[in-house]
Amino acid sequence: MLKTISMVVLTVFMLFQNSFSLSPDVYREITANSLIENNDFLELIHLPRAMQGNCSKNIVIGVVDSGLNYIPKVFKGYIINDGKNMVEDNNDLSDSLGHGTAVASIIAMMLKYSNSQCIKIMPVKVISTTGGTQAETLAKGIEYAIDKKVNIILMSLGLDDDSILVSVAVKKAEENNILVIAPTGNEGKNTIKFPAAYPTVVAVGGIDRDGKVNNLSNFGEQVDVVAPWHVEALWNNQMLQLGGTSFAAPQVAVLGAIILSNKIIPPAKLRNIIKRTSQNESGVTWSEHSGYGLINVKDALALLLSESEIMELYNTKEKSRILPIGKMEDDTITLGSEYWYLVRIAYSGEIIFTYDQPNLNLEQSLFDSTGRLIPLHENHAEVLAGDYYYLIKMSESETHSIDQVSYSLVANFVIGKDAYEGTVGNDSMENAFFLEDVNNTYLGNFSRTDDHDFFKINFKVDSTVRINISVNTARIDPACLLFYRGREEEIDNGSAGDPEEIELQVHSGDNLGFELYNKLNLSSAASGEYKIEVKISHEPQN
Repeated sequence: MLKTISMVVLTVFMLFQNSFSLSPDVYREITANSLIENNDFLELIHLPRAMQGNCSKNIVIGVVDSGLNYIPKVFKGYIINDGKNMVEDNNDLSDSLGHGTAVASIIAMMLKYSNSQCIKIMPVKVISTTGGTQAETLAKGIEYAIDKKVNIILMSLGLDDDSILVSVAVKKAEENNILVIAPTGNEGKNTIKFPAAYPTVVAVGGIDRDGKVNNLSNFGEQVDVVAPWHVEALWNNQMLQLGGTSFAAPQVAVLGAIILSNKIIPPAKLRNIIKRTSQNESGVTWSEHSGYGLINVKDALALLLSESEIMELYNTKEKSRILPIGKMEDDTITLGSEYWYLVRIAYSGEIIFTYDQPNLNLEQSLFDSTGRLIPLHENHAEVLAGDYYYLIKMSESETHSIDQVSYSLVANFVIGKDAYEGTVGNDSMENAFFLEDVNNTYLGNFSRTDDHDFFKINFKVDSTVRINISVNTARIDPACLLFYRGREEEIDNGSAGDPEEIELQVHSGDNLGFELYNKLNLSSAASGEYKIEVKISHEPQN
Protein backbone atom coordinates (compact mmCIF):
# COMPACT_ATOMS: atom_id res chain seq x y z
CA MET A 1 0.00 0.00 0.00
CA LEU A 2 2.79 2.45 0.81
CA LYS A 3 4.39 1.72 -2.54
CA THR A 4 1.14 2.45 -4.37
CA ILE A 5 0.56 5.73 -2.55
CA SER A 6 4.13 6.86 -3.19
CA MET A 7 3.74 6.34 -6.92
CA VAL A 8 0.45 8.21 -6.97
CA VAL A 9 2.08 11.20 -5.28
CA LEU A 10 4.87 11.24 -7.86
CA THR A 11 2.67 10.95 -10.94
CA VAL A 12 0.25 13.67 -9.83
CA PHE A 13 3.16 15.98 -9.10
CA MET A 14 4.78 15.33 -12.47
CA LEU A 15 1.59 15.94 -14.44
CA PHE A 16 0.77 18.92 -12.27
CA GLN A 17 4.16 20.44 -13.02
CA ASN A 18 3.60 19.90 -16.74
CA SER A 19 -0.07 20.82 -16.77
CA PHE A 20 0.53 24.43 -17.68
CA SER A 21 3.11 26.57 -19.45
CA LEU A 22 3.75 30.26 -18.90
CA SER A 23 3.99 32.62 -21.82
CA PRO A 24 6.74 35.28 -21.88
CA ASP A 25 3.96 37.85 -22.23
CA VAL A 26 3.87 40.42 -19.44
CA TYR A 27 1.25 40.19 -16.73
CA ARG A 28 -1.86 42.31 -17.15
CA GLU A 29 -3.75 43.95 -14.35
CA ILE A 30 -7.23 42.62 -13.66
CA THR A 31 -9.83 45.10 -14.89
CA ALA A 32 -13.54 44.89 -15.46
CA ASN A 33 -12.98 43.47 -18.94
CA SER A 34 -9.63 41.71 -18.58
CA LEU A 35 -11.30 38.37 -17.87
CA ILE A 36 -12.70 38.20 -21.38
CA GLU A 37 -10.16 40.25 -23.33
CA ASN A 38 -7.63 38.41 -25.49
CA ASN A 39 -9.42 35.10 -25.04
CA ASP A 40 -10.17 33.94 -28.55
CA PHE A 41 -10.93 30.46 -27.23
CA LEU A 42 -14.39 31.74 -26.26
CA GLU A 43 -15.18 32.15 -29.94
CA LEU A 44 -13.44 28.92 -30.94
CA ILE A 45 -15.88 26.90 -28.83
CA HIS A 46 -18.84 29.07 -29.94
CA LEU A 47 -19.79 30.22 -26.47
CA PRO A 48 -22.85 32.50 -26.85
CA ARG A 49 -22.67 35.95 -25.32
CA ALA A 50 -25.22 36.98 -22.66
CA MET A 51 -27.37 33.85 -22.80
CA GLN A 52 -30.78 33.61 -21.22
CA GLY A 53 -30.55 30.38 -19.23
CA ASN A 54 -33.09 28.78 -16.93
CA CYS A 55 -31.96 29.68 -13.41
CA SER A 56 -34.59 27.78 -11.46
CA LYS A 57 -31.72 26.20 -9.49
CA ASN A 58 -27.97 26.59 -9.16
CA ILE A 59 -25.73 24.28 -11.15
CA VAL A 60 -22.52 23.60 -9.19
CA ILE A 61 -19.13 22.64 -10.59
CA GLY A 62 -16.91 21.01 -7.99
CA VAL A 63 -13.33 22.02 -8.82
CA VAL A 64 -11.19 19.31 -7.21
CA ASP A 65 -7.72 20.84 -7.38
CA SER A 66 -5.20 22.83 -5.32
CA GLY A 67 -7.68 25.24 -3.72
CA LEU A 68 -8.70 28.78 -4.61
CA ASN A 69 -7.52 32.29 -3.78
CA TYR A 70 -10.64 34.43 -3.70
CA ILE A 71 -10.39 37.69 -5.65
CA PRO A 72 -13.70 39.62 -5.80
CA LYS A 73 -13.10 41.07 -9.28
CA VAL A 74 -12.87 37.52 -10.63
CA PHE A 75 -15.02 35.32 -8.45
CA LYS A 76 -17.70 37.50 -6.85
CA GLY A 77 -21.08 35.84 -7.26
CA TYR A 78 -19.67 32.56 -8.56
CA ILE A 79 -18.29 30.78 -5.49
CA ILE A 80 -20.19 28.43 -3.20
CA ASN A 81 -18.67 28.79 0.27
CA ASP A 82 -19.07 25.12 1.03
CA GLY A 83 -15.71 23.74 -0.11
CA LYS A 84 -13.17 21.90 1.98
CA ASN A 85 -9.44 21.25 2.32
CA MET A 86 -9.15 17.45 2.16
CA VAL A 87 -5.35 17.56 2.54
CA GLU A 88 -5.45 19.05 6.05
CA ASP A 89 -9.09 18.25 6.84
CA ASN A 90 -10.08 21.85 7.45
CA ASN A 91 -11.72 24.79 5.65
CA ASP A 92 -8.52 26.53 4.55
CA LEU A 93 -8.82 26.62 0.74
CA SER A 94 -5.85 28.94 0.11
CA ASP A 95 -3.99 28.01 -3.05
CA SER A 96 -0.21 28.40 -2.75
CA LEU A 97 0.35 26.70 -6.13
CA GLY A 98 -2.11 28.80 -8.11
CA HIS A 99 -3.29 25.98 -10.36
CA GLY A 100 -6.76 25.55 -8.89
CA THR A 101 -7.25 29.32 -8.90
CA ALA A 102 -6.29 29.48 -12.60
CA VAL A 103 -8.68 26.66 -13.47
CA ALA A 104 -11.54 28.29 -11.54
CA SER A 105 -10.81 31.67 -13.17
CA ILE A 106 -11.40 30.13 -16.61
CA ILE A 107 -14.80 28.96 -15.43
CA ALA A 108 -15.61 32.39 -13.95
CA MET A 109 -14.50 34.08 -17.16
CA MET A 110 -16.81 31.91 -19.25
CA LEU A 111 -19.71 32.50 -16.89
CA LYS A 112 -19.22 36.28 -17.04
CA TYR A 113 -19.00 36.19 -20.84
CA SER A 114 -22.16 34.11 -21.22
CA ASN A 115 -24.03 35.75 -18.34
CA SER A 116 -24.60 32.35 -16.74
CA GLN A 117 -25.60 33.59 -13.32
CA CYS A 118 -26.93 30.30 -11.96
CA ILE A 119 -23.69 28.33 -12.40
CA LYS A 120 -21.44 28.26 -9.33
CA ILE A 121 -18.00 26.95 -8.36
CA MET A 122 -17.24 24.88 -5.27
CA PRO A 123 -13.49 24.40 -4.66
CA VAL A 124 -12.25 21.20 -3.05
CA LYS A 125 -8.56 21.13 -2.17
CA VAL A 126 -6.83 17.77 -2.69
CA ILE A 127 -3.35 18.86 -3.83
CA SER A 128 -0.79 19.87 -1.21
CA THR A 129 1.59 22.82 -1.29
CA THR A 130 4.24 20.53 -2.84
CA GLY A 131 2.00 19.72 -5.80
CA GLY A 132 1.27 16.12 -4.83
CA THR A 133 -1.65 14.16 -3.50
CA GLN A 134 -2.56 10.65 -2.43
CA ALA A 135 -5.17 8.41 -3.96
CA GLU A 136 -7.06 8.36 -0.67
CA THR A 137 -7.15 12.18 -0.52
CA LEU A 138 -8.32 12.48 -4.11
CA ALA A 139 -11.04 9.88 -3.56
CA LYS A 140 -12.19 11.71 -0.42
CA GLY A 141 -12.36 14.94 -2.43
CA ILE A 142 -14.62 13.28 -5.00
CA GLU A 143 -16.76 11.80 -2.21
CA TYR A 144 -17.07 15.21 -0.57
CA ALA A 145 -18.25 16.78 -3.82
CA ILE A 146 -20.80 13.97 -4.20
CA ASP A 147 -22.09 14.52 -0.67
CA LYS A 148 -22.49 18.24 -1.43
CA LYS A 149 -24.61 17.30 -4.46
CA VAL A 150 -22.57 19.11 -7.09
CA ASN A 151 -23.66 18.58 -10.71
CA ILE A 152 -20.22 18.32 -12.28
CA ILE A 153 -16.83 17.31 -10.88
CA LEU A 154 -13.77 18.77 -12.61
CA MET A 155 -10.32 17.35 -11.83
CA SER A 156 -7.57 19.11 -13.81
CA LEU A 157 -4.95 16.60 -12.71
CA GLY A 158 -3.86 13.11 -13.61
CA LEU A 159 -2.29 9.89 -12.39
CA ASP A 160 -0.16 7.30 -14.15
CA ASP A 161 -1.41 4.60 -11.78
CA ASP A 162 -4.91 3.24 -11.62
CA SER A 163 -6.35 3.59 -8.11
CA ILE A 164 -9.22 1.43 -6.89
CA LEU A 165 -10.20 4.17 -4.43
CA VAL A 166 -10.45 6.81 -7.16
CA SER A 167 -12.17 4.41 -9.58
CA VAL A 168 -14.85 3.56 -7.01
CA ALA A 169 -15.40 7.24 -6.22
CA VAL A 170 -15.80 8.07 -9.93
CA LYS A 171 -18.36 5.27 -10.32
CA LYS A 172 -20.25 6.62 -7.32
CA ALA A 173 -20.36 10.05 -8.95
CA GLU A 174 -21.97 8.54 -12.05
CA GLU A 175 -24.50 6.71 -9.88
CA ASN A 176 -25.36 10.05 -8.26
CA ASN A 177 -25.97 11.74 -11.63
CA ILE A 178 -22.73 13.74 -11.55
CA LEU A 179 -20.65 14.19 -14.72
CA VAL A 180 -16.88 13.88 -14.18
CA ILE A 181 -14.36 15.67 -16.42
CA ALA A 182 -10.56 15.42 -16.50
CA PRO A 183 -7.63 16.25 -18.85
CA THR A 184 -5.76 13.66 -20.92
CA GLY A 185 -2.27 14.87 -19.86
CA ASN A 186 0.51 17.04 -21.28
CA GLU A 187 3.40 14.78 -22.21
CA GLY A 188 2.63 14.12 -25.87
CA LYS A 189 2.50 10.40 -25.05
CA ASN A 190 0.28 7.56 -26.14
CA THR A 191 -1.63 7.26 -22.88
CA ILE A 192 -4.56 8.91 -21.15
CA LYS A 193 -4.06 9.78 -17.51
CA PHE A 194 -6.37 8.58 -14.77
CA PRO A 195 -9.09 9.57 -13.95
CA ALA A 196 -9.65 10.70 -17.57
CA ALA A 197 -9.17 7.11 -18.76
CA TYR A 198 -12.12 5.77 -16.76
CA PRO A 199 -15.16 4.81 -18.90
CA THR A 200 -17.59 7.46 -17.63
CA VAL A 201 -15.14 10.39 -17.38
CA VAL A 202 -15.05 12.92 -20.23
CA ALA A 203 -11.37 12.96 -21.25
CA VAL A 204 -10.31 16.34 -22.66
CA GLY A 205 -7.33 16.99 -24.93
CA GLY A 206 -6.05 20.36 -26.17
CA ILE A 207 -5.93 22.08 -29.55
CA ASP A 208 -3.97 25.10 -30.73
CA ARG A 209 -5.43 28.24 -32.26
CA ASP A 210 -5.00 26.77 -35.75
CA GLY A 211 -7.32 23.89 -34.89
CA LYS A 212 -4.54 21.30 -34.69
CA VAL A 213 -4.08 19.12 -31.63
CA ASN A 214 -1.20 20.43 -29.52
CA ASN A 215 1.78 18.09 -29.79
CA LEU A 216 1.99 17.80 -25.99
CA SER A 217 -1.63 16.72 -25.61
CA ASN A 218 -1.69 13.04 -24.64
CA PHE A 219 -3.56 10.77 -27.01
CA GLY A 220 -5.05 7.29 -27.09
CA GLU A 221 -8.23 5.26 -27.20
CA GLN A 222 -9.88 7.07 -24.30
CA VAL A 223 -9.83 10.64 -25.70
CA ASP A 224 -13.38 12.03 -25.84
CA VAL A 225 -13.16 15.66 -26.97
CA VAL A 226 -10.75 18.57 -27.27
CA ALA A 227 -10.90 22.23 -26.27
CA PRO A 228 -8.47 25.16 -26.73
CA TRP A 229 -5.07 24.62 -25.09
CA HIS A 230 -4.19 28.35 -24.89
CA VAL A 231 -6.13 30.62 -22.54
CA GLU A 232 -5.59 33.77 -20.54
CA ALA A 233 -6.30 33.11 -16.89
CA LEU A 234 -5.60 34.33 -13.38
CA TRP A 235 -2.07 33.71 -12.14
CA ASN A 236 -0.53 35.38 -9.07
CA ASN A 237 -3.38 37.91 -8.94
CA GLN A 238 -2.85 38.99 -12.55
CA MET A 239 -3.86 37.76 -16.00
CA LEU A 240 -1.38 35.65 -17.94
CA GLN A 241 -1.33 33.46 -21.03
CA LEU A 242 -1.38 29.81 -19.93
CA GLY A 243 -1.59 26.54 -21.81
CA GLY A 244 -2.37 22.88 -21.18
CA THR A 245 -5.09 20.26 -21.03
CA SER A 246 -5.67 21.39 -17.43
CA PHE A 247 -7.11 24.57 -18.94
CA ALA A 248 -9.00 22.84 -21.75
CA ALA A 249 -10.94 20.66 -19.28
CA PRO A 250 -12.78 23.53 -17.46
CA GLN A 251 -14.19 24.65 -20.78
CA VAL A 252 -15.97 21.31 -21.09
CA ALA A 253 -17.15 21.61 -17.49
CA VAL A 254 -18.80 24.93 -18.28
CA LEU A 255 -20.39 23.46 -21.41
CA GLY A 256 -21.90 20.70 -19.30
CA ALA A 257 -23.10 23.17 -16.69
CA ILE A 258 -24.72 25.42 -19.32
CA ILE A 259 -26.62 22.43 -20.69
CA LEU A 260 -27.80 21.49 -17.19
CA SER A 261 -28.84 25.08 -16.48
CA ASN A 262 -31.32 24.71 -19.33
CA LYS A 263 -32.44 21.18 -18.53
CA ILE A 264 -31.40 18.62 -15.92
CA ILE A 265 -30.41 15.41 -17.71
CA PRO A 266 -28.42 12.35 -16.56
CA PRO A 267 -24.66 12.09 -17.20
CA ALA A 268 -25.14 9.55 -20.02
CA LYS A 269 -27.28 11.96 -22.03
CA LEU A 270 -25.01 14.88 -21.13
CA ARG A 271 -21.92 13.02 -22.42
CA ASN A 272 -23.86 12.12 -25.53
CA ILE A 273 -24.72 15.73 -26.33
CA ILE A 274 -21.16 16.96 -25.68
CA LYS A 275 -19.63 14.30 -27.94
CA ARG A 276 -22.26 14.36 -30.69
CA THR A 277 -21.92 18.12 -31.18
CA SER A 278 -18.11 18.19 -31.17
CA GLN A 279 -16.43 18.20 -34.56
CA ASN A 280 -13.04 17.30 -35.98
CA GLU A 281 -11.49 19.66 -38.49
CA SER A 282 -10.61 16.74 -40.76
CA GLY A 283 -14.23 15.59 -40.86
CA VAL A 284 -13.55 12.18 -39.28
CA THR A 285 -16.01 11.06 -36.60
CA TRP A 286 -13.38 10.15 -34.01
CA SER A 287 -9.61 9.97 -33.74
CA GLU A 288 -7.19 8.92 -31.01
CA HIS A 289 -5.71 12.44 -30.93
CA SER A 290 -8.86 14.57 -30.84
CA GLY A 291 -11.65 12.17 -29.89
CA TYR A 292 -14.94 13.43 -31.31
CA GLY A 293 -13.37 16.84 -31.90
CA LEU A 294 -13.65 20.44 -30.69
CA ILE A 295 -16.58 21.17 -28.39
CA ASN A 296 -19.30 23.52 -29.62
CA VAL A 297 -21.49 25.19 -26.98
CA LYS A 298 -23.96 26.66 -29.45
CA ASP A 299 -24.57 23.35 -31.23
CA ALA A 300 -24.86 21.49 -27.93
CA LEU A 301 -27.62 23.83 -26.75
CA ALA A 302 -29.41 23.47 -30.07
CA LEU A 303 -29.27 19.69 -29.82
CA LEU A 304 -30.59 19.80 -26.26
CA LEU A 305 -33.74 21.49 -27.56
CA SER A 306 -34.26 18.81 -30.23
CA GLU A 307 -33.47 15.55 -28.41
CA SER A 308 -34.70 13.34 -31.23
CA GLU A 309 -31.63 14.31 -33.23
CA ILE A 310 -29.37 12.63 -30.67
CA MET A 311 -30.32 9.25 -32.17
CA GLU A 312 -27.98 9.29 -35.13
CA LEU A 313 -28.46 6.92 -38.03
CA TYR A 314 -25.68 4.35 -38.19
CA ASN A 315 -27.91 1.54 -39.31
CA THR A 316 -25.61 0.09 -41.96
CA LYS A 317 -22.07 -1.26 -41.91
CA GLU A 318 -20.95 1.64 -44.10
CA LYS A 319 -22.29 4.14 -41.55
CA SER A 320 -20.74 2.38 -38.53
CA ARG A 321 -19.97 4.57 -35.54
CA ILE A 322 -16.55 4.14 -33.96
CA LEU A 323 -16.68 2.52 -30.53
CA PRO A 324 -13.45 3.52 -28.73
CA ILE A 325 -11.97 0.89 -26.44
CA GLY A 326 -12.55 1.54 -22.74
CA LYS A 327 -14.96 4.49 -22.97
CA MET A 328 -18.67 4.42 -22.32
CA GLU A 329 -20.92 5.09 -25.30
CA ASP A 330 -24.47 6.15 -24.54
CA ASP A 331 -27.18 5.48 -27.12
CA THR A 332 -30.89 4.83 -27.64
CA ILE A 333 -32.15 2.08 -29.93
CA THR A 334 -35.72 1.76 -31.18
CA LEU A 335 -37.80 -1.32 -31.81
CA GLY A 336 -36.94 -2.85 -35.17
CA SER A 337 -33.69 -0.89 -35.46
CA GLU A 338 -30.12 -2.07 -35.82
CA TYR A 339 -26.95 -0.15 -34.97
CA TRP A 340 -23.45 -0.80 -36.26
CA TYR A 341 -20.25 0.03 -34.39
CA LEU A 342 -16.69 -0.08 -35.68
CA VAL A 343 -14.16 -1.43 -33.18
CA ARG A 344 -10.45 -1.14 -34.03
CA ILE A 345 -8.20 -3.72 -32.39
CA ALA A 346 -4.42 -3.25 -32.41
CA TYR A 347 -3.37 -6.66 -31.03
CA SER A 348 -4.57 -10.22 -30.71
CA GLY A 349 -6.63 -10.84 -27.60
CA GLU A 350 -10.16 -10.80 -26.25
CA ILE A 351 -12.85 -8.15 -26.64
CA ILE A 352 -15.65 -7.84 -24.08
CA PHE A 353 -18.87 -5.85 -24.59
CA THR A 354 -20.46 -4.67 -21.34
CA TYR A 355 -23.83 -2.95 -20.89
CA ASP A 356 -25.07 -0.96 -17.90
CA GLN A 357 -28.23 -3.07 -18.00
CA PRO A 358 -27.48 -6.79 -18.24
CA ASN A 359 -30.92 -7.88 -19.50
CA LEU A 360 -31.52 -5.62 -22.47
CA ASN A 361 -32.46 -8.58 -24.70
CA LEU A 362 -30.57 -7.19 -27.70
CA GLU A 363 -29.37 -9.37 -30.55
CA GLN A 364 -25.59 -9.07 -30.99
CA SER A 365 -23.27 -10.05 -33.84
CA LEU A 366 -19.58 -9.44 -34.50
CA PHE A 367 -17.97 -9.47 -37.95
CA ASP A 368 -14.40 -9.03 -39.13
CA SER A 369 -13.47 -6.71 -41.99
CA THR A 370 -14.19 -9.46 -44.56
CA GLY A 371 -17.71 -10.01 -43.25
CA ARG A 372 -16.91 -13.29 -41.48
CA LEU A 373 -19.02 -13.88 -38.38
CA ILE A 374 -16.93 -14.02 -35.18
CA PRO A 375 -18.34 -16.22 -32.38
CA LEU A 376 -19.54 -14.28 -29.33
CA HIS A 377 -19.73 -16.14 -26.03
CA GLU A 378 -21.50 -14.15 -23.30
CA ASN A 379 -20.39 -10.89 -24.93
CA HIS A 380 -16.76 -12.11 -25.23
CA ALA A 381 -14.87 -12.84 -28.46
CA GLU A 382 -11.33 -13.93 -29.32
CA VAL A 383 -9.94 -11.61 -32.01
CA LEU A 384 -6.83 -10.85 -34.02
CA ALA A 385 -5.60 -7.35 -34.78
CA GLY A 386 -7.89 -5.59 -37.24
CA ASP A 387 -11.23 -3.82 -37.71
CA TYR A 388 -14.42 -5.40 -36.39
CA TYR A 389 -18.07 -4.50 -36.86
CA TYR A 390 -20.39 -4.95 -33.90
CA LEU A 391 -24.09 -5.13 -34.72
CA ILE A 392 -26.91 -4.84 -32.19
CA LYS A 393 -30.62 -5.18 -32.93
CA MET A 394 -33.81 -4.56 -31.04
CA SER A 395 -35.87 -7.15 -32.83
CA GLU A 396 -39.55 -6.69 -33.65
CA SER A 397 -40.08 -10.39 -33.09
CA GLU A 398 -39.29 -10.04 -29.39
CA THR A 399 -41.91 -9.06 -26.84
CA HIS A 400 -41.06 -5.62 -25.47
CA SER A 401 -43.11 -3.42 -23.18
CA ILE A 402 -41.42 -0.31 -24.62
CA ASP A 403 -40.52 0.71 -28.14
CA GLN A 404 -37.05 2.08 -27.39
CA VAL A 405 -34.23 1.44 -24.95
CA SER A 406 -31.43 3.74 -23.74
CA TYR A 407 -28.20 1.95 -22.92
CA SER A 408 -24.57 2.55 -22.04
CA LEU A 409 -22.00 0.30 -23.69
CA VAL A 410 -18.28 -0.21 -23.05
CA ALA A 411 -15.97 -2.30 -25.25
CA ASN A 412 -12.99 -3.53 -23.24
CA PHE A 413 -9.97 -5.37 -24.60
CA VAL A 414 -7.57 -7.81 -22.97
CA ILE A 415 -4.30 -8.30 -24.84
CA GLY A 416 -3.34 -11.91 -25.59
CA LYS A 417 -0.19 -13.75 -24.61
CA ASP A 418 2.95 -13.02 -26.60
CA ALA A 419 5.03 -15.57 -28.51
CA TYR A 420 7.46 -16.12 -25.63
CA GLU A 421 4.86 -17.44 -23.19
CA GLY A 422 4.81 -20.86 -24.88
CA THR A 423 3.01 -23.76 -23.20
CA VAL A 424 4.55 -23.18 -19.76
CA GLY A 425 5.10 -19.42 -20.00
CA ASN A 426 8.24 -17.42 -19.25
CA ASP A 427 7.06 -16.29 -15.83
CA SER A 428 10.08 -17.56 -13.90
CA MET A 429 13.83 -17.83 -14.38
CA GLU A 430 13.46 -21.61 -14.67
CA ASN A 431 11.19 -21.11 -17.69
CA ALA A 432 13.03 -18.09 -19.11
CA PHE A 433 13.01 -17.55 -22.85
CA PHE A 434 16.53 -17.79 -24.29
CA LEU A 435 17.73 -14.91 -26.46
CA GLU A 436 20.56 -15.52 -28.90
CA ASP A 437 23.90 -13.80 -28.28
CA VAL A 438 23.62 -11.94 -31.59
CA ASN A 439 22.06 -8.65 -32.64
CA ASN A 440 18.30 -9.12 -32.66
CA THR A 441 14.95 -7.53 -31.78
CA TYR A 442 12.12 -9.13 -29.80
CA LEU A 443 8.54 -7.91 -29.29
CA GLY A 444 6.46 -8.90 -26.25
CA ASN A 445 3.69 -7.73 -23.95
CA PHE A 446 2.33 -8.02 -20.43
CA SER A 447 -0.89 -10.01 -20.78
CA ARG A 448 -1.71 -9.70 -17.07
CA THR A 449 -1.33 -6.90 -14.54
CA ASP A 450 1.11 -9.09 -12.59
CA ASP A 451 2.92 -10.45 -15.66
CA HIS A 452 6.71 -10.73 -15.25
CA ASP A 453 8.67 -11.99 -18.27
CA PHE A 454 12.04 -13.69 -17.83
CA PHE A 455 14.84 -13.91 -20.40
CA LYS A 456 18.35 -15.41 -20.55
CA ILE A 457 21.38 -15.00 -22.76
CA ASN A 458 24.33 -17.44 -22.78
CA PHE A 459 27.50 -15.86 -24.15
CA LYS A 460 29.97 -17.90 -26.16
CA VAL A 461 32.68 -15.24 -26.44
CA ASP A 462 33.81 -12.12 -24.59
CA SER A 463 31.46 -9.34 -25.59
CA THR A 464 29.99 -5.93 -24.90
CA VAL A 465 26.20 -6.32 -24.69
CA ARG A 466 23.75 -3.45 -24.95
CA ILE A 467 20.07 -4.07 -24.28
CA ASN A 468 17.48 -1.38 -24.99
CA ILE A 469 13.94 -1.91 -23.70
CA SER A 470 11.33 0.45 -25.17
CA VAL A 471 7.52 0.52 -25.14
CA ASN A 472 4.87 1.94 -27.46
CA THR A 473 2.56 3.24 -24.74
CA ALA A 474 2.99 5.24 -21.54
CA ARG A 475 0.59 2.80 -19.92
CA ILE A 476 3.79 0.78 -19.41
CA ASP A 477 6.68 1.93 -17.22
CA PRO A 478 9.26 -0.75 -18.05
CA ALA A 479 11.60 -1.94 -15.35
CA CYS A 480 14.13 -4.73 -15.34
CA LEU A 481 15.70 -6.86 -12.62
CA LEU A 482 19.16 -7.98 -13.77
CA PHE A 483 20.72 -11.29 -12.67
CA TYR A 484 24.45 -11.52 -13.42
CA ARG A 485 27.33 -13.22 -11.63
CA GLY A 486 25.36 -13.80 -8.44
CA ARG A 487 24.10 -10.24 -8.05
CA GLU A 488 20.75 -8.59 -8.65
CA GLU A 489 20.20 -5.02 -9.84
CA GLU A 490 16.99 -3.20 -10.72
CA ILE A 491 17.15 -1.02 -13.81
CA ASP A 492 14.44 1.67 -13.66
CA ASN A 493 15.78 5.05 -14.73
CA GLY A 494 12.93 6.29 -16.91
CA SER A 495 9.28 7.06 -16.22
CA ALA A 496 6.12 5.74 -17.86
CA GLY A 497 6.64 5.28 -21.60
CA ASP A 498 10.40 5.89 -21.42
CA PRO A 499 13.04 3.31 -22.46
CA GLU A 500 15.52 1.53 -20.23
CA GLU A 501 19.10 0.67 -21.24
CA ILE A 502 21.58 -1.93 -20.03
CA GLU A 503 25.27 -2.15 -20.98
CA LEU A 504 27.59 -4.85 -19.68
CA GLN A 505 30.98 -6.38 -20.33
CA VAL A 506 30.52 -10.16 -20.39
CA HIS A 507 32.87 -13.10 -20.77
CA SER A 508 32.70 -16.39 -22.59
CA GLY A 509 30.50 -18.81 -20.67
CA ASP A 510 28.64 -16.09 -18.76
CA ASN A 511 24.90 -16.29 -18.29
CA LEU A 512 22.83 -13.11 -18.14
CA GLY A 513 19.24 -13.25 -16.91
CA PHE A 514 16.71 -10.46 -16.59
CA GLU A 515 13.13 -10.09 -15.38
CA LEU A 516 10.99 -7.54 -17.22
CA TYR A 517 7.82 -6.03 -15.74
CA ASN A 518 5.52 -3.01 -15.69
CA LYS A 519 6.00 -0.74 -12.66
CA LEU A 520 2.57 0.88 -12.99
CA ASN A 521 -0.38 -0.23 -10.88
CA LEU A 522 -3.24 -0.99 -13.27
CA SER A 523 -6.61 -2.71 -12.91
CA SER A 524 -6.23 -4.39 -16.30
CA ALA A 525 -3.30 -5.36 -18.50
CA ALA A 526 -1.83 -2.59 -20.65
CA SER A 527 -2.68 -2.77 -24.35
CA GLY A 528 0.78 -2.23 -25.73
CA GLU A 529 4.09 -3.87 -26.51
CA TYR A 530 7.65 -3.74 -25.33
CA LYS A 531 10.62 -4.11 -27.64
CA ILE A 532 13.92 -5.66 -26.59
CA GLU A 533 16.84 -4.68 -28.82
CA VAL A 534 19.99 -6.70 -28.21
CA LYS A 535 23.25 -5.38 -29.65
CA ILE A 536 26.42 -7.38 -29.11
CA SER A 537 29.98 -6.47 -30.00
CA HIS A 538 32.30 -9.47 -29.95
CA GLU A 539 35.52 -7.73 -29.02
CA PRO A 540 38.45 -8.91 -26.91
CA GLN A 541 38.21 -7.59 -23.34
CA ASN A 542 41.27 -5.95 -21.78
